[in-house]
Amino acid sequence: MFCRFARLWRMDITATTRQALATELGLNEQYLYQCLTGRKDMRTDEAVRVERDSGGRLRRWHLRTNDWWKHWPELIGTEGAPAITELPAQGDASHSATPTA
Repeated sequence: MFCRFARLWRMDITATTRQALATELGLNEQYLYQCLTGRKDMRTDEAVRVERDSGGRLRRWHLRTNDWWKHWPELIGTEGAPAITELPAQGDASHSATPTA
């Protein structure tokens, strides 16, 4: 069973800043909002592009809040990465990363 991680990383981003980022990155502002708030998960390839094109202002874990560690386990423990509070289902070898505190 997979569950959401602690959302301690919440970004301080204003609506004006979000609108400017969306325009700069070629995204719909409401779609960006939904991804940032965990209502939707951005496609993995798009999240990588947005992280790159935003110069790291938006990170992949901001855009796939519900399962970022499944797609990019190498980011677990990276500075600024949210802590994972629950492990993947037991026996699922493809997701054997250890959670961080």
